[in-house]
Amino acid sequence: MTKEKGKSAAEIARDNVTKLRSYVNKTSVSDIPKNQYQKSSRQRICKELGITYSTVGSNADLASLFDQLDKKTSANKSEVKRPKSNNTLQLKARISTLENRVSSLKVENEALRSQIKRYEHFETTGRMARS
Repeated sequence: MTKEKGKSAAEIARDNVTKLRSYVNKTSVSDIPKNQYQKSSRQRICKELGITYSTVGSNADLASLFDQLDKKTSANKSEVKRPKSNNTLQLKARISTLENRVSSLKVENEALRSQIKRYEHFETTGRMARS
């Protein structure tokens, strides 16, 4: 945001705090833009309000308001739904099946590597390696 003519930096800072405080009070939690960590997106909110993003780090009042906004969004965050016990048993069975498949594929890969080494030995020496 460019300095408006006749306003000091302190006045601009107070105006920014007033804008953000008003935004925090009037905006519902569901309408607050969030970042990838499900906290309020400071950059998008600053852009929306016309506040220079870099001032958030240097203005303690702005930082405090954003912290309040983060608490507001995290308090309203829905709990992670846990699978029902039947689903848990199915997931454990599926994991066990996949672990068994992985171990059998490891054994198969090792056997194939051994065959490749035998063929490489045959190509270089002209003799078949004993198994």
